[in-house]
Amino acid sequence: MWRYLNTVKEPGPKRQRVQESKANYEEKRVRKFQASWLVNPAFSKWLRYDEEKKLMFCQACEAHGPPNQVFVQGCSSHRLESIQCHAASNVHIRAYEKQQALQAPTGSSEAEQMLQQMHWQNSEKLGKLFRTAHALAKHNRPFTDFVWQCELDEAKGINIGPSYRSHVKCKEFTMAIGEIERKKIEKRIQEAKFISVICDEATDTAVLEQLIVYIRYSKNASVATEFLSIETLQRATAENIYAAILQSLKEQSGLEPSEIFAKIVGFASDGASVMQGLRAGVAARIKVNQPKLMIVHCVAHRLELGIKDAINQSPLYSQLDVFLQQIYRFYHYSTLNRGLLNLTAKVMEVKRFIPLRTGGTRWVSHTEDALTNLLNGYSVIVQHLLEIKDHPKTSNDSKGKSRGFLKVLQSREIMGFAHFLADILTVLSRLSKCFQSRQLTIGEVPKLVSGTVLALRKLTTRPGPNTRKIAQSPGKYQGIDLTGEPPSQEHLVECIENIALCLEGRFAKELHDQTEAAATLLDFSSWPLVEETDFGDKEVTHLVDEYKVVLEKAGYDSNLIELEWDLAKKATYKHFTPVSKATWKAVSDRLAGECPNFLGMVDLLLSLPATSVECERGFSLMKLVKTDWRSSLQTDTLTTLMRINLQGPDITNFDPRDAVSYWNQQGQRARRPNQSPYGPRDSKIVT
Repeated sequence: MWRYLNTVKEPGPKRQRVQESKANYEEKRVRKFQASWLVNPAFSKWLRYDEEKKLMFCQACEAHGPPNQVFVQGCSSHRLESIQCHAASNVHIRAYEKQQALQAPTGSSEAEQMLQQMHWQNSEKLGKLFRTAHALAKHNRPFTDFVWQCELDEAKGINIGPSYRSHVKCKEFTMAIGEIERKKIEKRIQEAKFISVICDEATDTAVLEQLIVYIRYSKNASVATEFLSIETLQRATAENIYAAILQSLKEQSGLEPSEIFAKIVGFASDGASVMQGLRAGVAARIKVNQPKLMIVHCVAHRLELGIKDAINQSPLYSQLDVFLQQIYRFYHYSTLNRGLLNLTAKVMEVKRFIPLRTGGTRWVSHTEDALTNLLNGYSVIVQHLLEIKDHPKTSNDSKGKSRGFLKVLQSREIMGFAHFLADILTVLSRLSKCFQSRQLTIGEVPKLVSGTVLALRKLTTRPGPNTRKIAQSPGKYQGIDLTGEPPSQEHLVECIENIALCLEGRFAKELHDQTEAAATLLDFSSWPLVEETDFGDKEVTHLVDEYKVVLEKAGYDSNLIELEWDLAKKATYKHFTPVSKATWKAVSDRLAGECPNFLGMVDLLLSLPATSVECERGFSLMKLVKTDWRSSLQTDTLTTLMRINLQGPDITNFDPRDAVSYWNQQGQRARRPNQSPYGPRDSKIVT
């Protein structure tokens, strides 16, 4: 019909009409990006519009979404529906959640809070397990005790979790604790300007030759002696010991050999030729690299040797020493004799009476204790021996021994000498205990020796309390009749003089010039009561000349030491009255900024060792740790256990956090995937 309408154009197909209609609409309305969309709370946190490109972008999807998304490449459809559809898509929701999680403050997200809670609970459980492992090491218990300790904690209601409860993990925990302590020691050694090595060797329960190494240092006039390590020796030769000492210092302190020889100033041992041989001993090998090394023969061991050499010249002492050993064995190895002696003491109301062992490697104080017990329990022992001497049920062997013991105990000469010896040993034992002090310095040794010699010689004119006690009732002692004559006065005086001369000779023979100079400076009780202008100048000059190279390598100016000595001397007399009450720690704290070079030399002198007794204490602990039941302990494990025991905090002050952190970083990193926390099933138990 459109052919009859000349004035009207025939319409096209429907599709064409729709397109034309849209085109006409677009010509009438051009779509633009609305600025209000950027402040819309639903889109403002992620929507971005590029004015130049006329495109819309999603910041969340750009950072965390797939690259082929429309809002990543840019959306040109400026429609609200397009933005709303994108906001509702799963891809955008995941990207937006990632963005929010990254922008959220630490610990605020739910997942992070859950992980932190799990980590805190795990760390708390590990801390409890580490405390148990630390307590076992402190009390020298085997690793296998860890299992039943965990079972006991669980029975008490303590939440320790099901994992890490084997002896294998206990060893891992212990090694981690020991490593934390080792790092502390390493730091202190590296900070110290001067160190001295103290070492000794002994055989353990596995019949292995073990070398124990300690170091001594002083920082700010505060002296410390630290356990370093135990080293197993194939043979106790000087070459092997020297190599073991260097290896120990390098591994435990992180110092290179050149740094070690720059710091080391002293070496102390028990005086064995393998240690202090002049040509090929350990000390001689160290001295090749450190010419100013002071070699010290332990004063406590030297004292014991001097006493034995002097007192063994007395025949009465030989008889008494043999008797003390025999009476000890008589009661120690017979339960019957021990029981009857206890019964007799109970009736007579005597407490200290059991005979003790003497001889061997024991200190002089042990001999004093044995003699004291004999004199205190004299009446009890005599009464018991009299009862069994003629008793029909007593064996012939015991009868014969009891008669021999009574003959000695009823001898006026031997008992008089025993009381005299008790007075001598009281003086010598006091000196021995002073020599065993951890804080002993080389400057104190001459004064202690001279004071002991003076006290011994006074006994020749003024008898001691034990000698006076037996002299009060001649012919009787504690109601027991004595036979024979008392020991001659000439013999007693000779015995004292032999000991005094032996002590003077031994300590004067090995006295260094540095020791005499150090004694003058370090011992405030030897300073004049009133300041003297030239006091100590000669000694300071000698020490500066002796240790000039060592001091300068440590960073001190040796040219200023003598000047600073005058300042330190004046300040000490000014601030400490009387001067004998001063301590080098207090002086150092007060004058650290004014006299650093002189106080550095004081640290050097305080670092010099006078004794190696600390090694004997270490071997005593080694025997408690490495028993017959634990004879398979490896050297590094033994070192760790001893370090925790000697230098670790006590149970109440132990903080496991550092050890747990170290174990998490090192131990878990080395663990194989899918490995059981209890270790391999066929692993050997090393307790």
